[in-house]
Amino acid sequence: MRRLSPVSIALTLALTSCLPIPHTHTKQAGAEIAVVDSTVRPLTGAVIHAYAGLIIGGTVHRVDQVPVDSVGKTILRRRTEFHPILVLVPDGEAPYVFGWCAEAPGHVARGGVLEDEDRQQVTATMQSSGAATACPERLLYHELEIGRLVSPRR
Repeated sequence: MRRLSPVSIALTLALTSCLPIPHTHTKQAGAEIAVVDSTVRPLTGAVIHAYAGLIIGGTVHRVDQVPVDSVGKTILRRRTEFHPILVLVPDGEAPYVFGWCAEAPGHVARGGVLEDEDRQQVTATMQSSGAATACPERLLYHELEIGRLVSPRR
């Protein structure tokens, strides 16, 4: 059986748009989120939804949901993924974008953008409403950037 040389392996990987470069990328940003009402009292019945998606396409999908604790706070754990090979095709290793959405009984859902960091500090101030709104399964990232929670129509 013929053995491949390291040069031929590297050339094959380079020609197929892959490079043997180990790297990690973030699948979920990390944050400490406090949920309060308009009088800055903690909301204990709230749930935080974490969103992530490729920057290409602009749609982020729910990747996690975590209830707040007895003082209205929760932690989203940063999640990374290791890859031994860097893929250089379009959309192969596109950057991820991240967001959050808070929902609580009797309140309007509120969301925002997260950076690719570990311990961001976020305070979600919820507005009470007769008809509460919920966080959707998918969001349009550019709408999340300006504070609107709009579900994609696809």
